[in-house]
Amino acid sequence: MYDSPNSNFEIPDLPEGYHWNRDENGYVIGTLSTGGTDNDGVHHTASVPIKISNVPNTFITQGNLTADTTFWCGDISLTGTVTVPSGKVLIVSQTSLIKFPNNSSLIVYGKLNANGCTFSSQSNSNPGSWGNIQINGSGASGTTISNASIFYGTEIDVINADNVTVQNNEIINSSGYGLHFYGGTGCQAINNTISNSNIYHGVDIEGNATVDCANNTITKNSPNTGRGVGILYAGGTSGTATRNDISGWSWGIGAIWGASVNSLRSSYSPDYNNRIRNCYYGIVVYRGAVANFGVPYDLRFTKNSIYSNVYDNASVGISYPDYSSTLYGTNDWWGDAPPDNSLLSVGPNAFFSPDYYLTSDPWEGLQKPMAGSVEAATTPPPGIGKTSVTSTNEDSLFQALELRLNKKYKEAKNLLVSFIAHHPDNQRAYIELYNCYSKETVNDIINFFNSLPSKASKDNELLLAGLYHRNGNIKMSKVVNNRIIAQNRNTSLAERAIINNAYIALYDENNIDEAVKIFKEALKQPELSTEMELENVREAIESYAKALGKQVGDLPAFGKSLAKENVIPKEYELFNNYPNPFNPTTTIRYGLPKDGFVTLKVYDILGREVATLVNEYEAAGSYIVTFNAGNLASGIYIYQLKSGGFVANKKLILMK
Repeated sequence: MYDSPNSNFEIPDLPEGYHWNRDENGYVIGTLSTGGTDNDGVHHTASVPIKISNVPNTFITQGNLTADTTFWCGDISLTGTVTVPSGKVLIVSQTSLIKFPNNSSLIVYGKLNANGCTFSSQSNSNPGSWGNIQINGSGASGTTISNASIFYGTEIDVINADNVTVQNNEIINSSGYGLHFYGGTGCQAINNTISNSNIYHGVDIEGNATVDCANNTITKNSPNTGRGVGILYAGGTSGTATRNDISGWSWGIGAIWGASVNSLRSSYSPDYNNRIRNCYYGIVVYRGAVANFGVPYDLRFTKNSIYSNVYDNASVGISYPDYSSTLYGTNDWWGDAPPDNSLLSVGPNAFFSPDYYLTSDPWEGLQKPMAGSVEAATTPPPGIGKTSVTSTNEDSLFQALELRLNKKYKEAKNLLVSFIAHHPDNQRAYIELYNCYSKETVNDIINFFNSLPSKASKDNELLLAGLYHRNGNIKMSKVVNNRIIAQNRNTSLAERAIINNAYIALYDENNIDEAVKIFKEALKQPELSTEMELENVREAIESYAKALGKQVGDLPAFGKSLAKENVIPKEYELFNNYPNPFNPTTTIRYGLPKDGFVTLKVYDILGREVATLVNEYEAAGSYIVTFNAGNLASGIYIYQLKSGGFVANKKLILMK
């Protein structure tokens, strides 16, 4: 109550940083009281609660928030990076406009509840004009960002936080990922629109996280169409990807390095699932990963539309062909009936099941199933693996999947341990067992993986490291990664373990310098089939450092300075460029076993030279060069390396 002899009064000046008590809509909560004496000399008072609008914010706009709960409302121009400490809460009210200066971020170790607001830049509309919204650590668990517009930043990072929900947002013109998840369980990305020409991945999921992605529209626009992945599950991650509309990426959905993703719908209506089109590759699965995008005799996983992708609608086990990979695609639409097999690539140790394909696109209306299709049933069949078109062995795995998805982790674990005892070479079973992780089962599963014989797949060691990481035992996760590195030197397996350690240094130990050191060590490993994983680490380091206002000036750039330092190949090497196809830039790697004069040139298909990338004497070592074809027309080109009598040619494809 404010006492004043006048009916009109002004609220006095308040100390800087004063926090008004506000409701969830940003109104200041107040009380209006009045009083007086009646004719009998009796004094009366009355009070009513009131809400006061347009009260300016006077809180901190840079540094650590100090109030237990801070409300942001109205138009706010921050003056620097703002941090929400653990135990504090920041509520951003509807219609608020939060504007960031260059290189500033919002770092949340406590709780964030942002609803119906806008996050944007103060300076311009260029991607990356400001930093990240970073949700970091267990104290940030339960954070929600909904119905918001997020423009011109770097990305939204969710790091080691559980049950974070990002829903109904526009994430436009970012410079990094749209959404990036590392660690944490129970996170959701729902009904977001992610669109940009600069984003590397739409949704990137790493570090053994579990994330469900549903009803998102994830679009890569020109001029950089074909770069990155719409939704990427990598390195022991898992989740459900359902009813997403994905277009314009290099890969639509990727599952790599022991990841497990499925397209389980929570309901049959509306009767469609993911749509992946106009990408270079629709679904990509490799290195022990499992993707269930059409489980036999369970319509909840079906009705995916994967079509009109340039090179393959599905690519399973083509990278790392010595390792098993699995994609189920029963009762999906593949663009033709029957599907065009030239657009379905399957490696020698991979399994792909496109059985009972649809004959029309479920996104375009009611489909007409083939005679004998599982769709001929008038009601959905009950459960998984009851009368499967696959073998009895696969039935057991589907039953375990059903138990796991129903959170019956112990029952699923017991079934899988029994199954592995009779089928020790079925790598999918180990992935399913890994994903039966719960507080009830984790010790049993860790003991199981620790007891595996030496003849078991070495990739199971990575799963063991992931189990320790998910259980919060970072020390043991590093021990296992280091054991992998020591026992498998100069292999892709060791490379992945090095990458895992780089992520641990960055996100779990908050040691950017150590992450940079480990990243440089990863550059010395020649065995990765793609540069994508290295680019992921580099992007993670740069964006994390940017959010914390730290410099990583000595981080090698993707160009010739990214050469694998001090590594001398045993023979001349010319590697496939990445990405390929590309627009407008790609990287080319080569190795020299001895000093000599080197030329690296690019020719068109008529043999005419169009670019000289290297023309000088170089020391023995490994190199990476960036080729920018911005001035060339779309088409097929040849790049040629010459040195010391060695000549090699490779093909690259420019698509604008």
